[in-house]
Amino acid sequence: MVLGFISWGLLEYVLHRSVLHSRPSMARRSHAWHHADPTALISAPVLTAMAAACAIWAMLSMAFPAGVACLVVFGVYAGYSYYALLHHRRGTALARVEYFARLERVHRIHYNLNMS
Repeated sequence: MVLGFISWGLLEYVLHRSVLHSRPSMARRSHAWHHADPTALISAPVLTAMAAACAIWAMLSMAFPAGVACLVVFGVYAGYSYYALLHHRRGTALARVEYFARLERVHRIHYNLNMS
């Protein structure tokens, strides 16, 4: 489960860079809306997240027992949940914690990047 949680960061970076900031697509357009209004609750559709979880589980279950694959997928989902909880902290009690305030400043740099 810890491996899945840690893997989420790499997975998010690769998907964000290769899908949301690459060739024009529906995902990139939705992400551009997110950049236009960072406070809007725009995320991957539930069915997309479920399909990704199933695909990850299917690949892992070829190499590991099904239970281990489930725990890794659960860890990835826990990492995603952690990320979603902390993605936008402005205006929350978490924003007053220096670590999260620093993350918010770094995150704002990302929103000033050009989507082209």
